[in-house]
Amino acid sequence: PAPQPTAAVTTEPSGLNTDRYASLAPSASQSRFELVSLKNDKISIQISTKGGHLHRATLNEFNKYASDQHIELWDTTNTMMNLNWKNGKGETVQSSELYFEPNVTQVDATSQKGEIRLKAKGISEGQYMEWVYTLEPNSYQVQCQLNIVGLENEVFNSPLELDWKLLGHTNEKGLQTERSKSSIFFHTPGEDRDYLSETGNDSETLEVPLHWVDLKQNYFSVAL
Repeated sequence: PAPQPTAAVTTEPSGLNTDRYASLAPSASQSRFELVSLKNDKISIQISTKGGHLHRATLNEFNKYASDQHIELWDTTNTMMNLNWKNGKGETVQSSELYFEPNVTQVDATSQKGEIRLKAKGISEGQYMEWVYTLEPNSYQVQCQLNIVGLENEVFNSPLELDWKLLGHTNEKGLQTERSKSSIFFHTPGEDRDYLSETGNDSETLEVPLHWVDLKQNYFSVAL
């Protein structure tokens, strides 16, 4: 099997106007971040403490075509995720500019449920934003929960916006076939799943809640 990237600690200048982050300013001013890992026998994920978002996800039991590298479902080269909201002055605040402190750095969920918590602390002890990632044994599904405590009046001044940009990975035999079988699938509660065209340009604007949205390639998919 291909070796998994090891956790790395990096320091970079913040360079932010932390006043925009109000009570979360202490987490926006930090400059140290690292990668933490959660895995079982089927999937391995890395999470960046910068933003608290997924950094990489690989399938442990499958390799890329004609390669000893594991199938990649997610990496920050092809994927960007952000949670955006407006502060009281109407300025955009982004979760990717916050630094989240993990409770652990490595968790193996092969034999029992594993969990990693990452917390962006506010000015007072009772204020924080927290990502919770959970993985069960023998499962491909990573559960993710966002907890916002003591910051409701700041974060919920405007609708939360999830910004997810994703490019497909080259994992399978035949790039053209892989591209021709790719599409966006989505599901709204109480309805059948729907999808965009696999053979041509297509788009759809939805103004109803979604149960899930998925990028499907030929054999492999990644969904939220």
